[in-house]
Formats: sequence, structure tokens, C-alpha cells
Amino acid sequence: MHYRTRLLVASAATVAIAGLVTLGLDISAETPEGATYVGSAKCRKCHSKELRQWKKTPHADAFDILTTVGKDADPECVKCHTTGYDEDSGFVDHASTPELAEVGCDMCHGASSEHIIVDKKDTEAGKATIAMPTGPCVKCHNPHLDRDAEVGKAALPVLRKKLEALQARIDALEAE
Repeated sequence: MHYRTRLLVASAATVAIAGLVTLGLDISAETPEGATYVGSAKCRKCHSKELRQWKKTPHADAFDILTTVGKDADPECVKCHTTGYDEDSGFVDHASTPELAEVGCDMCHGASSEHIIVDKKDTEAGKATIAMPTGPCVKCHNPHLDRDAEVGKAALPVLRKKLEALQARIDALEAE
């Protein structure tokens, strides 16, 4: 599939999921009782293609933005830029839980410690131990939340630099 077509399909899927979330539709399974957060690197064994795609998203670098603007210890910021902050087995700080210092797979699919031990040939058990993306997006992606305008202004140069790098990658791919 041509790169622009893939980009359009990915954009359409994102808009569709955002629409479902905005409408309050629940498209999730329940995360199993007692499951803990494991971090996105653990998903690579079975989901390497998805992990490579995730690494290209802003979610993979969400904590880096906080570090850049000096807000990596601010609970109001950390809760949306990490996985499972202020929850059992979730992000505590970068020193003790570096594997959760991003908005990773566990954030959207639920704590996945039970999922990663399932035999990958047992698709039914795999599906039963993981949630599909749903309402957690609204915790951070909510236009009605008050945001600190100064933090937003401080993050703009960082975001602009990331956008320029992404545009350069797109231009290089299109030139091929």
C-alpha cells in the first residue's frame, strides 16, 4: 500500500476511534483481575509490527516532552504522559519504572501481565486477557480539561522540532 494511502487509512481509523470515544461508546473487554502493567517492550515478542507503528506516534515520546519542559515530576502532567500513573503497578517515576515512562500499549489495552503469558496460538485466551481501546483516551484527550497555557507554550518548540523531523521522514519516503 502506498505511504499516503496508509497515512490516510491510519488517520481515518484514529478519527473513527476518537468519534466512538467522544460518543461514549464502549468497545472494550475487561482487563483480568490482578493483571499488572508490563510496559510496551514486552509486547514486541508477538506484536512487533504494532510496536514499530506505535514508536512512530507521539505516545511513545510523551514523557520526553515533560522532561524537556521540566514537568516530569508534576503529577498533573505525569498522569497523561505515562502508563498507569497513580494505579497499582503503574508508573511511579523514571528511575523505578522506566518501562512505563510513555503512553504505551498497557494504557490503551489494559494491564497486560496475564496476556503476555498466554500461548500465542491460543487466540481465544489471548483475546480474553486484553482489553480493546476505549474510554481511557478521554482521561487525557478531553477538550474540556483546563491546561496550563505556559506549559503548552514551553512545549511548542519541542513539538515543532518533532513535527519537522516527521515531515522530513515523510518527504524522504515520498521521494523514494
